[in-house]
Amino acid sequence: MTQSGAVVTAPNSPSPRAALLGAVAVFALAFAGALGLHAGSTLHDTDSAFHLAAARAYARGDVAERFPPLRLSLLGDGFGDKEWLFHRLLAPFTWGSSDPRTTLARGRLALPFFEALALTAVAVLALRFLGLWGLLVPFGLVVGSTELAWRLVRLRPELLALTLLLAAVWALGTARYRLLGALALVFTLAYTAFQAVLGLALLVFLLRWWKDRAAPWPALLYPALGVGLELLLHPHFPHNLNVWAAQNLSFFELKDALAVGTEIRPNFTDVLLMANLGWWLGLLVLVRSTESDPERARPAPSDSTPTDNDARLADTFGVAAVAFGVLYLLMSRFSLYFIPFATLWLLAEI
Repeated sequence: MTQSGAVVTAPNSPSPRAALLGAVAVFALAFAGALGLHAGSTLHDTDSAFHLAAARAYARGDVAERFPPLRLSLLGDGFGDKEWLFHRLLAPFTWGSSDPRTTLARGRLALPFFEALALTAVAVLALRFLGLWGLLVPFGLVVGSTELAWRLVRLRPELLALTLLLAAVWALGTARYRLLGALALVFTLAYTAFQAVLGLALLVFLLRWWKDRAAPWPALLYPALGVGLELLLHPHFPHNLNVWAAQNLSFFELKDALAVGTEIRPNFTDVLLMANLGWWLGLLVLVRSTESDPERARPAPSDSTPTDNDARLADTFGVAAVAFGVLYLLMSRFSLYFIPFATLWLLAEI
């Protein structure tokens, strides 16, 4: 926007119709590609079987206060579904399936849907910075980073969480705080780690306070309100809080004594570099091509100069990239979030 408040469209920004068609094309291509990839394989993660079983129970109306298959676990005293929305969205894929093998086969249809949803969210945000070329960004990430690709082939609620986090960070960076509050509520309903939204909101709040010398309290209050409302209104309250404490507090206290898997430990340096080599090289080429572009050295026209809003959006993606980057160094599973956010941060900066 200009100082007068008029909306400015960058020269390479596509029209709303072109952007919509592009997003639909990305979703269709990602869905078809993932469908072909998974057609002849089994689901790669044992968690997938649990999520499909929970979704099938919802589809059949078998979930109430208790979920019988988990009666010997912490969830036996009260289901406290920590991914309620994800299971509800997964339920239609399991309708009419009574055989577990059929349910698993349906999962090979559900997984491409959530994969395509996350990749489309990346493409929509990249459109803002690259125009229609941004539609290629999510495919570049999958090809360039085998680590990210390996995270994407698991039917887990983190795929939906990535989609919602991308939207939440955009809302935070563009000062759409009421929308941010609504997204925080939905995120908490879909994924156990609601602290991710609150943590990002707090970090951006502190950054804006430091840079602008003014405290943007809505950036903190609206997501806190959204998270708080969901926790209290959750269909399985208060069991949802017990499960959150077990997974986000007790788990990390006990993980050294448990066989928690390699995704919870830091990555090996050679994996960090070589598994993501294509991505690292892609970022380097992008930076170098920008530096060598003579058009970049010329003053931009007055109606398309970067604004404070652009800088704030770049800062917000930067905060998310750094936060998830630190977590990625501690636990390799956070590659799913770090790589998309770091890419979008670079695009926003250049």
